[in-house]
Amino acid sequence: MMDSAPITMDEVVDGANEQKTGETGTETAMDVDIQETTVQREIDDEIKIIPSNEETWMNLRFDTKDHGLLWYKCYAHDKGFSVRETGGVKRTNNNKPCEVVRYFGGRCNKEGWQKGSTNNPANDNHVDQQPRSRIRKEDRWDCKAVIRFQLEDSSQKYYISSWLDEHNHKMIPPSSRQFMRSNRTMNEVQKFLIDMYHKAGISIQSSFQALCLAAGGRENVGFTQMDHKNYIRTKRWVLHIL
Repeated sequence: MMDSAPITMDEVVDGANEQKTGETGTETAMDVDIQETTVQREIDDEIKIIPSNEETWMNLRFDTKDHGLLWYKCYAHDKGFSVRETGGVKRTNNNKPCEVVRYFGGRCNKEGWQKGSTNNPANDNHVDQQPRSRIRKEDRWDCKAVIRFQLEDSSQKYYISSWLDEHNHKMIPPSSRQFMRSNRTMNEVQKFLIDMYHKAGISIQSSFQALCLAAGGRENVGFTQMDHKNYIRTKRWVLHIL
């Protein structure tokens, strides 16, 4: 195998920018990453002003559904729990169909019970005729924490219509919050690097280790090695590459 010179971060960014330039020739991967970071900082600033006073958060308004959900995910990350989105409803108060989502929400990811959970009171008298060969770790505790958003007719923006923020489980410690499912993300530069490493025949483990080194540690990457593996698997399926 021939030795190759190490690739600098400037070369990586330039390559990603060339690959992601659109029809207009103006938007690049770094542009997208900067835009996402800017939105993230704006939302983080909003989170800091949220007290437990209902009158304060009732005054918050969100331009889009995505903005509202991203805000709640950032709040959840700051507190130490992960979020599951609840489906949006495209109907008016008179139950007539409309073009925009009027209602949506988010729940703690520990809402409900796992199938066959021994912690579920409803399963006390249940006898499993075919025991499972592998016992899954309990990760749901019927948590009732939920938030609901509704479209305001006058402003055409979303507001928080109800919010229950009481959890019946331990919060995830700060050292592990970057691995919460709803907060794991992979930016365009990272995708470009993964594609490049994969084409070069570098293993997933070695590729992920390289990303960790570039980010200054595993905790700064933003996703797990399993996410890395799933990204390659999904791309193979989409491109029909076996």
